[in-house]
Amino acid sequence: MSQFFRRLFTLAAVAMLISTFTVHTSKIVPSIPYLPSASIKFNMPIVKTDLPPIIGHPIPNAKRDASVTYYLQSSVRIKQNGYVKGSGTICYYDEQTGEAWVISAGHLWRGNKEPGSPPEEAVVELFYKNDKRLSHPKSFKAEIICYSNNEVDIAFLKFRPDWVPQHYFTIAPKDYLLKKNDKYESTGCDRAEIPASYTITIIEGERRGPDLITKDNSPRPGRSGGGLLTTNGLLIGICWGTTERDGSGYGYFVPLRKIHSYTSKHKEIAWLLKVPQYSYIINMIPIVESNGIQRQVPDRYIPVP
Repeated sequence: MSQFFRRLFTLAAVAMLISTFTVHTSKIVPSIPYLPSASIKFNMPIVKTDLPPIIGHPIPNAKRDASVTYYLQSSVRIKQNGYVKGSGTICYYDEQTGEAWVISAGHLWRGNKEPGSPPEEAVVELFYKNDKRLSHPKSFKAEIICYSNNEVDIAFLKFRPDWVPQHYFTIAPKDYLLKKNDKYESTGCDRAEIPASYTITIIEGERRGPDLITKDNSPRPGRSGGGLLTTNGLLIGICWGTTERDGSGYGYFVPLRKIHSYTSKHKEIAWLLKVPQYSYIINMIPIVESNGIQRQVPDRYIPVP
């Protein structure tokens, strides 16, 4: 009988240890919210480079606290046919049509799609309602306007959010000066997780060859299409590649020169280059429609062709 009680006591002790370990580990291993329920299907190009290897570089520091809400409220995750494709950035909101425009990377899709070609559908997920983080991402049907995998890796989409975005990142002027060792914020959904902001460093002035190259907190698969952003509301690059999948290498971004070259050739999107830098101060100005009707519109209003 005593042997029976000893075994029973042992089993109870083991069960208590397992329970304690489970509770303890649940406290020290935080889960990443918003992990996609759909399958992941993205492919970030891995770049071979002659740049010197980075030794002892830490894993990218993903920032999601209130200090980077300014950047993350315009960052989106893109899905198509149930798969996570990559990231994007809201670059304009048309207050007259209620449409938000997103800039992203072309390699999220195969081939090329010209503006004006038959529409393709996607889904855009937002994680912030302006400066408030949502408990769950909000999905919106989106129309893919165009994408390119030729001379420039770029894409444009549009969708209708059910709130008015208070902020977006306009495309910077082509001559915007980027200098070596300047630091900017790279945003996107590394590994298809919720958007995060990563501080990167420019290593070669505006570009080294045809691309803008960065170090520190380099992209991992899933950040493709995410924006390279300034503190004053400008988009200065689009993430398209990395040298190391774990983010320990160099990051590659589409430079402004290429963004302007592609966008300016297509009337359906060229007007996005004329969008004034976003301001929280809204001034109303009078305009006259083609039918002769006069009305007041915000001074950042750009008529869509």
